[in-house]
Amino acid sequence: YKRQVSTQSTWGSRPVLTGIADPVLSLRTTSSTLSIMAEWNESLCGCLSNIKLCVLETYCCGICSIAHQKAKLENRDANMMDYVLACCFPLCCMFLVRDKIVKEFGLKGSVVETFCMVWCCAFLSLNQQHREMASRGKPPKTCCADDAPSAPK
Repeated sequence: YKRQVSTQSTWGSRPVLTGIADPVLSLRTTSSTLSIMAEWNESLCGCLSNIKLCVLETYCCGICSIAHQKAKLENRDANMMDYVLACCFPLCCMFLVRDKIVKEFGLKGSVVETFCMVWCCAFLSLNQQHREMASRGKPPKTCCADDAPSAPK
C-alpha cells in the first residue's frame, strides 16, 4: 500500500498523512533544516566525578545552584528574584532550567523525560545540569564548591 504526506494544512509545518504510499514513509516539512539531537556529555550518575561539587553545591546549596544555572542560561548574574523563585518553586524552576538546557544545546530529551528526571532524580539531575553546562562552555557560578568544573580548554 502507499501513503502520501502533505504539508498543505492549517497545522503549520506538521506533516499530515493524506493517502496511501509505499511502505517507506518519507516526510517533508516546510522547514528546510533538520535538527540532529546531541547526546548529553555528562551522565546522570556521574556526580561521583566531583564529590565536592556533588555534596556541597547540589545537596547543601541546591537552591543557589538552580538560581545560578537559570541566570547563566540567560547570560547574566543571579538576582534576588532567581533565589526567591528557586526557593519557593524548586521543582518547577529545575524543570524549566533543564528544558532550557535541552533546547539551547540541542540535546536529546522530551518534556516528559525532563519532567521525570526532575521529579524522580532531582539532585542527580541538578548536578548533571551543572556539569553539562560546564562541559559546553557555560559553567554556572558556584556558592560552596570552589573547584567546580570549568569549561574545557
